[in-house]
Amino acid sequence: MNNILMIRKLIFSICMICPLLAGCTDDDMMPSSQMPLSSETVPVRLNFSTEAFNTPFQGDTRSGGESTVLSVSNQDMDIELVKTPVTRDAVAAIDKENAVYNYTVLQFAGITETATLLGKATYPCKDGVITTADVELQATTTGPGGTVVKHRFVVIANVDGTDFNTLQENTSTYSDLQNMHISQAGNQDFPLHKVTVNGVKKDAIIMSGSVDATINTGEAKQLSIALKRTVAKVTFNVKTDNPAFSNLKNWDLILMSIPNKSYFNTLGRFAVFPTVDPLNQFSAYWFKPLTSTVGEALPLNGKSSYLPVNLQQSVAISTSGTRRDNAPIGGTYLQIMGREMSPDGVGSFPVVKDFVLYQIYLGKNLTTDFSVYSNNNLTYNITLKGRSDDDTNVIRFIPGYFSGELKAYDANDNALASKTDPSAVKWEYSKRLEAFFQDSKYTGQQAGGEENGRQDVRWQVIGSYNNRGATSLTDGYGNTRQLEANDIFYLHYPAAQACYGGLNGLVNGGDTSFSWYLPSVSELIGTWISSASTASQLSASYWSSTALGSPNAFIITNKGEVKTAPVNSNDDRHYVRGFRDPDAVNTIHYNITH
Repeated sequence: MNNILMIRKLIFSICMICPLLAGCTDDDMMPSSQMPLSSETVPVRLNFSTEAFNTPFQGDTRSGGESTVLSVSNQDMDIELVKTPVTRDAVAAIDKENAVYNYTVLQFAGITETATLLGKATYPCKDGVITTADVELQATTTGPGGTVVKHRFVVIANVDGTDFNTLQENTSTYSDLQNMHISQAGNQDFPLHKVTVNGVKKDAIIMSGSVDATINTGEAKQLSIALKRTVAKVTFNVKTDNPAFSNLKNWDLILMSIPNKSYFNTLGRFAVFPTVDPLNQFSAYWFKPLTSTVGEALPLNGKSSYLPVNLQQSVAISTSGTRRDNAPIGGTYLQIMGREMSPDGVGSFPVVKDFVLYQIYLGKNLTTDFSVYSNNNLTYNITLKGRSDDDTNVIRFIPGYFSGELKAYDANDNALASKTDPSAVKWEYSKRLEAFFQDSKYTGQQAGGEENGRQDVRWQVIGSYNNRGATSLTDGYGNTRQLEANDIFYLHYPAAQACYGGLNGLVNGGDTSFSWYLPSVSELIGTWISSASTASQLSASYWSSTALGSPNAFIITNKGEVKTAPVNSNDDRHYVRGFRDPDAVNTIHYNITH
């Protein structure tokens, strides 16, 4: 009988990264009864064990086995998502992923958001290894007349000495704990946490666990608390099998839309978490490059990062091809960009001549889920194959048909020889437009000319006004050819040069086979119509290549206003966005790969 009673002795079996064994959901939250707090303490022995990333939740299988693998494939990419398997055969070396340098036990007098903090104590762990320890907890006799009621016991591992200074016994509440977090600002290793051990700062992962339980005075009872990492780990392996990408030597991997807060306790959270004030949407997130600033060559293997929890609503209708279009605002995603750069030593600035851009949203699957969960360890194996307009994971800003010759069509959609044909019911430009992903820079160097590397430029510098015949309202490519036709004067037109030289990498005038050009005013108008919803992210105003007989050229503002501006005013500068024909690019890449 005594042995049976001893078994019921109060023990916390704290299993690191283990599933949550007892309630810690909003469903368990009951109205708080503000009763007197107990002062009775009970000796407690804490027993510890450790488990790996991706340990299944209670009710799932806990045996090791093959990795969980999900895959999708389309004409532009193959993605394989691998969930790292749970392994328990060998004892893992102590490192930042499994070390526990200390743990703090928090006892709340109740199981509601308003439950008051009854006790707080922190215990060290030598060499980052959890060992059995004896602690004191208070009996949960805080009900009416000293009756026993449930208390919430929370354990947070790897906190620094001052982290919980604001949590005051008999004053602070469970809600106060739930609001506590570390911030990305000033922490290069975020969401890892700096823990001071014997005067030395160490990187560690915060872990948390919780259980609701009752303890009577003098009673011995066993409790179990499961600790889970409060962050996720992701690893990316990226390659290509497309020969057309051979000129794209510089590849960037950047994790985007990462919450800038990581919470001490991630248990009992539901989407959307963390919540974000719509007025401060952009300041609530940050980005993390995984490659060098100049980019790296494919394949890219083993690019890893830790991420804070980011819970988003799932989207039932989403597919792999429409995943980006359906993604919730605030979802974390990987941005992959390949760049073809101008040769070293050519021009004064590195020039992106061509690019391909992908955005892949993270989640526990590759279709409907957009959340980053605590204690997950996922690997993405990505094979890049193309850049189809139909795949929303491929980022190309193609506003529509706003370039080339204006053509007329009859009621049966047949092209007509004349735009004035009486049977014409529809008129449409013959070519589509694709805009460069950012504003362009002037890259020329000439005494008395524009400032090298500047983005807000003048339309013409040096000499008396001469529009070189760049007066077409619709043909930006032709206008640009006119302005950049000769070595003698091509640097006199900074707005055109920022596209001709700044995007094509050309350092001489007269080239007739370039891709990127300064758009005409009608091309700018069509682009603004298609991008009005994102106009706030654009610069204030943009030059067109369409000039007047007087020393003025057309501009468009990010409000959609079409105006004219003096071509050579230092106080009236405007930005430049390069355009090209996407179908010409698609044809080139199709012919290379087929």
